Amino acid sequence: MLAEIRPYVYATEDRELIKLWRKLTISDHFYYMATRFGSVGEVHAYFSPYKNAPLAHSLYIQAVGVLVSLVVERISENPKGALSRLEVAPDKAFYFKLPTGEYTGVSARSLRELLIAIERAPLESTLYHLDRGDIENWLKLVPRADELTFEVARIREEAVSDVEKVERLKRVLKSWVERLFRSS
Repeated sequence: MLAEIRPYVYATEDRELIKLWRKLTISDHFYYMATRFGSVGEVHAYFSPYKNAPLAHSLYIQAVGVLVSLVVERISENPKGALSRLEVAPDKAFYFKLPTGEYTGVSARSLRELLIAIERAPLESTLYHLDRGDIENWLKLVPRADELTFEVARIREEAVSDVEKVERLKRVLKSWVERLFRSS
């Protein structure tokens, strides 16, 4: 969970939140939560400020929850700025594939990269993902992009040519990206 929230923490550009996130990644926390017995477990139990591993785990999870709440709060204060800086982790990137499952070599980790990727990806790949709702699902990773997700869903449902669908998708994304970077 901690690794998954990293891009959102960094998108806030809040030095204190980044510092808190880094502190939560320190390995000592994980040693204090370990339930391993024997000499290794005894050493960590001796130095642990907690009574036991379950208590250490409970407090750690609470601390991560507080961090998530603070990140959501900061993003809410400046959603356009945070969205313009947000790059999801590589394992959460959007990877363009053909209907055969073959990877096209095109991927995106941000809204700006998604727009560029749609320009580079084969039309067949973009349509495949648009028709399956993959682009909408990926946009759910982007906080405060509900309206964009809705617009993409509407494009998917329109009775227009395939080329026109992709062109409309590009226009909608371009409009969003321009608004983000104009006001951030």
